[in-house]
Amino acid sequence: MSQRVVLQPGYILHLKPFRDTSALVELITPEFGRMGLVARGIRSPASKLRSVVQPFSPLLVSWSGRGELPNLIGAESQGKPLFLQADALACGLYMNELLMRLTHRDEAQIELFSIYDESLRQLGELRSSVTASLQLQQTLRQFEIKLLQSLGYGLLLAEEAGKGERIRSEQTYDYQLEIGPVAFADPHQEVFGFKVSGKTLLALAGNSMLESTTDRAIYKEAKHLLRFVLDRYLGDKPLLSRQLLRRKSTTPEICN
Repeated sequence: MSQRVVLQPGYILHLKPFRDTSALVELITPEFGRMGLVARGIRSPASKLRSVVQPFSPLLVSWSGRGELPNLIGAESQGKPLFLQADALACGLYMNELLMRLTHRDEAQIELFSIYDESLRQLGELRSSVTASLQLQQTLRQFEIKLLQSLGYGLLLAEEAGKGERIRSEQTYDYQLEIGPVAFADPHQEVFGFKVSGKTLLALAGNSMLESTTDRAIYKEAKHLLRFVLDRYLGDKPLLSRQLLRRKSTTPEICN
């Protein structure tokens, strides 16, 4: 049975050339989640949608058809495109790739869509400054944590696994996947997961998520903790956007 959907809020995650003038479009919407569309003729110079259907632009999208790849039949801007530049652009591509790799098609993503929209807008507001690097990292860590939570892989950050005792800032923990932080009884104890300080776990816990600190050592450890967790679900295939950040970033602490 053919389906027709009109004016659904959405963001383009990826565009891939298809045949002579068409493209395969991956987008995320709140009601239909991540989905694929065929945008026929969109790469033609005469296409009115060519400049509209672009990443990081809030859209209202319409499609029609059956099967896994319906046809894009319309798209219009829902506000101004978000202007991402330099490191913010690379971070936006990183977020898109995470969504492409970790979400399934045709599953409603109302909460995740809202998280993505908010994160993109934060990136779009960033301008070069002394604090821009920290703000970028705050946005990425918040997005990663909320993404994992929305997919059912939420992190235990405020209390010790199995005990319910509050994390202590002076304590060191072994963060074990699908278990959580386990306090080290012995500094020479074998590490089964990722070694992380209580200060970092507490900085990531709650709603502030790093906003209460400017300690760059905490930011670096938080980045590696989230990378350790995400890699478990991403598998062995490397993220292209992560490689791009390493090559192009003007702020080494974002990617090292």
